[in-house]
Parts: sequence; C-alpha cells; structure tokens
Amino acid sequence: MYAIYLRKSRADLEAEARGEGETLARHRQTLTSMAASRDLAIGRIYEEIVSGDTIAARPQMQALLRDVEKRMWQGILVMDVDRLGRGDSIDQGVILKTLKYADTIIITPYKTFDPNSEMDEEFFEYGQFMARGEYKRIKRRMWAGRVASAREGKYQSPKPPFGYRRVRLEGQKGWSLEPVPEQADGVRMVFRWYGAEGIGMGSIAQRLNLMGHRTYSGKPFARSEIRGILSNPVYIGKIRWNQRRSAKSMRDGVEVTSRPRSAECFVADGLHPALVDDAAWEAVQRRLGSHQPHKPAGSPIQAALAGLIVCKYCGKAMPRKPAKNSPTTYVCRTPGCPTSGIGEEFVENAVLESLQGWLKLTERPMAEPPSAPDNNAAAQRQQLRHQLDTLARQQATLHDLLEQGIYDADTFVSRSRTLAQRRAELEALLAEAAAPTPTKEAAIRALEPQLRRVLDAWPAATAPADKNRLLRSVIARVVYDKTHRCTRAEDPGAFLTVDVTPVLVEGLEGDSSVR
Repeated sequence: MYAIYLRKSRADLEAEARGEGETLARHRQTLTSMAASRDLAIGRIYEEIVSGDTIAARPQMQALLRDVEKRMWQGILVMDVDRLGRGDSIDQGVILKTLKYADTIIITPYKTFDPNSEMDEEFFEYGQFMARGEYKRIKRRMWAGRVASAREGKYQSPKPPFGYRRVRLEGQKGWSLEPVPEQADGVRMVFRWYGAEGIGMGSIAQRLNLMGHRTYSGKPFARSEIRGILSNPVYIGKIRWNQRRSAKSMRDGVEVTSRPRSAECFVADGLHPALVDDAAWEAVQRRLGSHQPHKPAGSPIQAALAGLIVCKYCGKAMPRKPAKNSPTTYVCRTPGCPTSGIGEEFVENAVLESLQGWLKLTERPMAEPPSAPDNNAAAQRQQLRHQLDTLARQQATLHDLLEQGIYDADTFVSRSRTLAQRRAELEALLAEAAAPTPTKEAAIRALEPQLRRVLDAWPAATAPADKNRLLRSVIARVVYDKTHRCTRAEDPGAFLTVDVTPVLVEGLEGDSSVR
C-alpha cells in the first residue's frame, strides 16, 4: 500500500497568480496517473497548503510520519523530495530517519529513492540542503516585499481590524481597508467612552456585545480586544508593522517560540481613511499611559491556585483580583459568563477539604473490582475486529476493480482514501476499547504518600509560590462552580463547589484523564 503527499508552496501560489492553474489538482492528477501506470495501490492522500518551514506547523506531515512509523505504507509518492519539507537540519533528519527505519521508499516522477541505499540517502540529503537554501532566499525576498508594502501604506494582515473590511487595490498589488459603517460607529464610541467619559474596558466590551457587535472570529468582545482597539494606530489612518516578531530560543533542549515586542516596529501613513481624529486618539493614549503596566513574564506567583483553577461554564482560567478595601477574589472575566466571584480563602479551604477527603479515602480498603467480565466491552472489541476484517476484504476487491479497469485512478484513490480513513477510525476505537482507564480512586491512592507531605507542609507554607508548588504536586485541575451572588448575610462558601482532578502518577496505566 502506498500514500500520496501533496503540498502547495509559495512558488505555486505565484504560479497560480500568473494563471498556470491550480497546483494541487495538477500534482494529484500526475501522481495518481503514475500510480495507476505502475499498479501501485493508494491508501491515502495527505494534502495541505502550508509553508515548508517546520514539521510542527504541518499537521498532514505529522499524520504521514505517524503512519510511516506504524509501517502502513511501502512508499510515499511526491512530486519532488523538497515537497516533504524544507525545514532545518533537525526536521530533515526526522523525515529521513522515519522513512529509513520504516523501510519506506520515496517515489517521484523522475526517480525512486530508497533511504536505506547509501547513494540515494546522500542524494536525498543534498536535495534537502539545496531546497532549504532556496526556501531561505524566498523568505528573505517575501519579507522585504512585505516591509516595502507596509511603508507604502498597504494593509498586510489577512484579518481586518474591527471597523474595516479588506479591499484589493485597483491597478496594483496589495490590499487596503475601507470602513464598515455600523462597525465604524462602534469604534468611535469606544474611543469616546474611554477617552472622554472614563468608562472602563470591561464595561465598554459589555456595551459592544449588547449592541450586537462581535470580533472578527465571531466571539464576544472582552477587555483584551478593547485594549487592542484603543492602542491600534490603524484608526487614525496609520499602518503599524512588525510590532511583534517571532523569536526562537532553546530551553532545556527544546525549541521555544515567543513573540516579544520588536525594536524594528514602525508606523507609516496608510492608504485607508481614519475613523477617529487625533484629539480623540491622544486622549485615549494619555489615559492608557497612566495605567500601571502588567506584571512581566517571570514575576513571582501571587496565587496559590495559579494555573490550576478554571471556570466550569466557559472553561477559561480564573484570575485573582486584588482589591484595596475588600478581600482578594477569584473572578471569571468572560463576558456573559454566569459565574460569580468569591474570596480566595474560600476556594483554598474547599480545595484543602478535597485533599483531606482524598486522604481519608486512601485509609479505607479499596472496593473489590467486579468479578464478572465486562461482556459489553468484549462484544464491542469483537465487533470492531469484524468491521476491520470487512474493510480488508473491501480493499482487496478494490484492487481487483482497478486491475480490471472498472475503476479509473481518481475513483480508486477516492475509494481507497475512504477505506483507509475508516480503518484508522476503527483501529483508534479498538485501541481505546482495549486500553484500561484508571479510576479517580486509583489515581488518588497512588498519590497517598505525596498527599500526606502536602497536608503536613501546608501550615508552614506562607508564600503563594510555595503553596502553588505543593498543590501542583497532587492536583491537575480545579473546576470552579458558583453562580449565586451572595448577600452580606449569606455564607459564600455554602454556594461554592470545586471539582478537583488528581495528577496521574507515573506508572499508573491509562491516559491523563481520570474518571
């Protein structure tokens, strides 16, 4: 069984712009015809439209490598070896070693490569080296083109800011912006509310949502989106370019990508009309500048449950909200979420009660597992195996129809791909049905020694960072549930529920989720 890998590159996009036709369709036709002429059975087509920079950014290549590791394919059909990737030497080595160790050949219209052949391996490595150099030259040329275009006032991002829509410039390459009337009025109100009337960002977000406005992705506005609007010079007719640029570094031997503020950021006059005047812009910037900056990354942890507590209803992390004249509380900042805040001491006490309950659980004898076998699970596995056998017979029949000429290449590939996808789904279900899933009780019992250490050390832990470290050693997540808004006479803790998930101890069978 063989597979086809198709990837559209930047050069293909330029060729399509010149009217040379859709690249992936031409490549698919070429490779399927080649497979038919050589009597190669195609089990799946992996197809994506991404750059060749890294494997991490290419989901179809990741899927292909996983299937190659399982020895699903005898060979991979590609238009050229550089279609497999033009990433750095690490990515190239991963691709080559995966193909080599799985004895998977590479078939192109002009040559077949065997990674276990020393000569073919050297040819493959040389081709990848040349492709990487070409890729770097293309990136430099495209970056220079984007910078020049931004300095000319053209809009670069595929996503227009709130208040505008993208429009193609007439008679020249590039894009600009034109106002969307109803959104433009919303932008002007945002600047007036914040700069002239002193309304907070959270209240402004709620007002926009009540007016029916949504972000580009269709989500309700939040404080972060309002800050983005207020600080974006696009609304006074400017183009800001390269504010943040990806930077890579190595941490503990792992490549990490961040997007710090760039020293090369510049602002140029745009080709689009402004939505607010300079006076409104300056008033907003003065107020923004008077606020204290957010704590930078790496600041000391200020909450015992930092990174652990999430809202039950929206699933987002719940930040801690300090106050001058009232207790510090955990709140949910998602607009429209029914969750009500509560003082942090109530949440910590509820979590500690859960840990103490876990410890009492470990002191009781473990319930005997049911002696009768799980007939439903066994029947499910038998049914899945039967379906896999049926698919194997259908695949054999499909090969016969191809050899007899009843199916053409396109029909054969389409049917083969459908059968391969169904087989992968059934195999995943079978693996899931066969894998034991740990119960929550089993995970808690495995944590018993660490639980005792955490509860013994807790009274002496005063710093939030120390408390957080203790909790993280036994807790994976805390789900917060409280929707009742209490009066002064009510006890907030009576309306609070927390669902605490234990971490999975190494060696305990199953995945990271416990029941």
